[in-house]
Amino acid sequence: MLQPNRNHAHLVYSVIRGTARDAVAPEHVRRSWRRCVDEYGLNPASSAQPAVVSRQELLLRKDRNLELVSFADAEMAHLYRLLAGSGHSIILTDRDGVLLSYYGDPSFKGAASRAGLLPGAVWSERSGGTNGMGTCLLERQPLIVHRDQHFLARNTGLTCCAAPIFDHRRELVAVLDASGESDRAQQHTLVLVNMSAQMIENRLFLHRFRDAFVVRFHSRPELVGTWSEGIIALDWAGAIAAADRNALFQLGCKTGDDLIGAPLERAFNISLPALVARSRRSSFHPLPIYEARHGGRFFSVAQEPESGDRLDVADLPSDYCHGARPAEPGPASGGAESLNALERAEREALLGELERGRGNISHVARKLGVGRNTVYRTMHRLGIQWPGKKGVTYGCSRSSRS
Repeated sequence: MLQPNRNHAHLVYSVIRGTARDAVAPEHVRRSWRRCVDEYGLNPASSAQPAVVSRQELLLRKDRNLELVSFADAEMAHLYRLLAGSGHSIILTDRDGVLLSYYGDPSFKGAASRAGLLPGAVWSERSGGTNGMGTCLLERQPLIVHRDQHFLARNTGLTCCAAPIFDHRRELVAVLDASGESDRAQQHTLVLVNMSAQMIENRLFLHRFRDAFVVRFHSRPELVGTWSEGIIALDWAGAIAAADRNALFQLGCKTGDDLIGAPLERAFNISLPALVARSRRSSFHPLPIYEARHGGRFFSVAQEPESGDRLDVADLPSDYCHGARPAEPGPASGGAESLNALERAEREALLGELERGRGNISHVARKLGVGRNTVYRTMHRLGIQWPGKKGVTYGCSRSSRS
């Protein structure tokens, strides 16, 4: 009579070879099992315990992911309370599958320790076979690995619900997981895990762009500020610097390539200064705006930079705008010839700094020891219109005073 681990090994190999008659496994599990055999050379009957990094390396990894761990902690605690009494442990791994943080249900503590669910344990597929955390890192989508869907027999008592966490560049940086000894693969648990993962992702995005203008939006006003909102960050020149996954999804964009470097008007029928001004007047409650291409209605709030040196968009000149024809050198009263010798020298010096700083206004301001507002006003006074990415001109829309 076959032992349980040999039974499981027989199941795995028969599914991979296509000889299993009644066995059914999701596609992400089949792909993972093939990787475990063909790429990693793992044995499903192996009883070896998962690798665990040293305490020093764990501390280094947590330090390297300090913001991630910090923002994840509150969401993990919230998710743990939602699943309290269900026997689930809440787990956060880094991009390598190393377990960084852990909230354990007391009823599952012993089994979790025996299964290797402890800080520092390596749950990548290469180390732990098919499992929620490691497989999610490769599949890059929320998934469930339920009991005998695990590759290694020693993990077949677990049910894992895992969801990826991406950074502002859409690179996968972590996985959030709820693991327990449930006898059912519960879809609602995966939904809760995915919501918490998205909240962590949103917090990371907002923190990364805390010194930029941020536009938060959704098709339903009550969902602005929740896990499902879209977020767009704009630099001090008013160009889109980043858009999160939800923003791209809601705007129907597969990638952000056609948005990055463009003004807000590329996405919506309003300029950044106008939206900031309206948000201020409405005490930052969601306002209706319309998608630029198809006219779909959204509700949005413009969030201003946290830094004290803020760009007062309402004070920028109305002719200093995205897409405008470049102004002739010199003040409004004339061209380059209207500048005196000192102003011409000042203009050449500032142009040189902009060239060396590749148009990064913040960098130029820091180097000159002045505020960004001062740089913008000086550029306008000296008639400098600096081209940004893809030929876009730095500045603000003519509707900035609307």
